[in-house]
Amino acid sequence: MKVLATIRKKMKELAKKKDQCGGDTFVRKSRLANIYHCCTHKSGSQWLRQIFNDPIVFQHCGLRQYAYADYLPDKMDDRKVKDRCFHHRFPNGAIVSPLYITYDNFTKIPKNLPYKTLFIQRDPRDLITSYYFSMKFSHSDFAPVKARRQKLQELDTTEGLIFCMDHLMHTGTFDVLKSWNKADDETVLVLRYEDLIDTRSHHFFKLLFDHCEINVTEHSLHDLLKRYEFKTLSDGRVQGQENIYHHYRKGIAGDWKNYFTEETVKTFKAKTKRLIIDLSYEKDENW
Repeated sequence: MKVLATIRKKMKELAKKKDQCGGDTFVRKSRLANIYHCCTHKSGSQWLRQIFNDPIVFQHCGLRQYAYADYLPDKMDDRKVKDRCFHHRFPNGAIVSPLYITYDNFTKIPKNLPYKTLFIQRDPRDLITSYYFSMKFSHSDFAPVKARRQKLQELDTTEGLIFCMDHLMHTGTFDVLKSWNKADDETVLVLRYEDLIDTRSHHFFKLLFDHCEINVTEHSLHDLLKRYEFKTLSDGRVQGQENIYHHYRKGIAGDWKNYFTEETVKTFKAKTKRLIIDLSYEKDENW
């Protein structure tokens, strides 16, 4: 309840403020009141947040990036992802990014009209792997992370991956993936994280921006993607070159294959049932 009260208070304060450009100008003001960037953790959420916060994006839509968690104690929403709900509107004229939430709870948010929504889906096996390395090595070291990190230091890789799998199930990450997979809404575009980091990322970012009515020029899009490519964000490493202590660890899809053992695969199948098939990452159980 304390989290919700803090969020409500900040939303009201921001809603009362007039839009101040601070010297920035925009080429085109979007007709949209809001854009919602929804996702799970470990699906490029902070990466996309940076992109949505870039001056190039603002110049082509006039919407400011807004992350509600920045105004919470420790900048963290400590509710389980599957339990996160919002009963008040987010500030008008904002790109709400990131928003970790189930589709059902997203539909219950009172919204300014018109709006568009984006959901980024990622292979849950890679989510588990990325979460494992983040918790064990690279994530900032505050209380909840310290406890998980200490536990992971006591476990081997297989045990650690299963520990992370259980945590993600408990907090609702897989529930989020399931819920958005069933979304039937023309305002929603579901994209795969794997496609956004692929060699065809230019095409998929164009789909993303077209859906969100952010009409960037080809030249601006090229500059934007160059600014936020893996090599730039990872201090010069190319995709596939690993640094376990860096937030941008490896930058590839399918890395789970390097760490899942037969036991990990068996446990994943038992716990998640048909999830990997329903999300179209596999055609059947024979993987």
